[in-house]
Amino acid sequence: MSVKIEISNEGSHFVSNVHNGQVDMQLDLPMAAGAPYSGYSPVDLLLSSIAYCKLATVRFIAMKNQWKLEKITAQLEMKEDMTGELPETSVSMKMQIQGELKEEQKAQLLAAANHCHVHQLLEGNWKIEDIQLESEVLS
Repeated sequence: MSVKIEISNEGSHFVSNVHNGQVDMQLDLPMAAGAPYSGYSPVDLLLSSIAYCKLATVRFIAMKNQWKLEKITAQLEMKEDMTGELPETSVSMKMQIQGELKEEQKAQLLAAANHCHVHQLLEGNWKIEDIQLESEVLS
């Protein structure tokens, strides 16, 4: 599977426009960088991707089984430990599932969510290649 994202930044600020071929959005750095905060930070997006993948998995499994799921709410927290030789990052998540579900159904939904696609991608092997400078306009 191949995914293509285009991003552009103009002017003297950090706000960047991102396009995935269908939808546009803005990214920005937190106010700690000294400017008004007007979009998601890269870390916000990463955590949102994890959370959404897990919520969508729960919703999909519930729909597939025709279970009465009303609402899913979640909170994520990321902690970074920079004291070791390599940085270590952990993400914890709390989820509330509302609906007419038995405890074993909720457990089944959580088990599926813990194996969502984004979770699996992030735990897999990554190779991020060095940037290539392009002299022509990207399209």
